[in-house]
Amino acid sequence: SAETDGVLGRYRPGSTTLVIIDYGDEGLATDAIDSFRHLAAQTRVSAETSQSDIEETTLETEEWGFVSSAQQGRFVIVALNGESEAAVGALIQGTLENLERDGH
Repeated sequence: SAETDGVLGRYRPGSTTLVIIDYGDEGLATDAIDSFRHLAAQTRVSAETSQSDIEETTLETEEWGFVSSAQQGRFVIVALNGESEAAVGALIQGTLENLERDGH
């Protein structure tokens, strides 16, 4: 069986959860983020879900508050339970910058 490395962190204020997953392969990461975005779109606050909602990087959900996600190569980054769209967006952006700085 394949192993997937990941890191889970909590950030205050608001106790946002950040998950960084290394799928080892860009194709697997793309499949994973597509699946996550589809799931998040199904739990969004608005009752209607369209294809453009699934492709959004930040949504307000009933279960996880504000959620944002991004992919960088083989890595998937997800922020959950954010207080605001800006909070999860900033956390995702900072993580992407750190990955890029570290050569990922």
